[in-house]
Amino acid sequence: AVPLESNIVVNPYPQIEFSDTKAGMSSIPIQVSITNNSSFETIDIQSINIVGPGAQDFQINFMENSSDFPLLIADSMEIEVSFQPLSVGEKNAQLVIYSSSQVSSVQINLSGRGFLSPPTNVRSVAFDSKIDLNWDRYNLVPQGSGDHIESPFMITEIPFLANGSTSNFADDYDEACPFD
Repeated sequence: AVPLESNIVVNPYPQIEFSDTKAGMSSIPIQVSITNNSSFETIDIQSINIVGPGAQDFQINFMENSSDFPLLIADSMEIEVSFQPLSVGEKNAQLVIYSSSQVSSVQINLSGRGFLSPPTNVRSVAFDSKIDLNWDRYNLVPQGSGDHIESPFMITEIPFLANGSTSNFADDYDEACPFD
């Protein structure tokens, strides 16, 4: 948890991986400890920023929110970092801590994946060679049932043999038969 040649110890280091988080929601915050590891000087934490292509998807919660925070010898401070994806996909950024230490900055890689929940009203209809998934709440007829013109029953070979009845079908086709 120690960056090379630095008087600042950061934990966790060098990376924070957030669990998958639903877009628009927030992950459980991760505590980041920043400790002055110098044996002879106070170190000023000058700023804590998130930078990089996915910076808008990560948040810092730092109670003091001051631009200059002194850390006495062996003293430490805690910040919280959370993942709040605005969209789906892999997100990456860096948490950068600038200080008055010899090595003026420490960088921690941040990563997470935003996702969307699946539709809650998914229905499936299994056929011999495929499965149709449908989550259109207005179309309550299984695809391929033949009860609507938008979902015809496909006859894939001739002769076609089947048993059954059309007595419960809606008979709501508004197309005229071209073979009369």
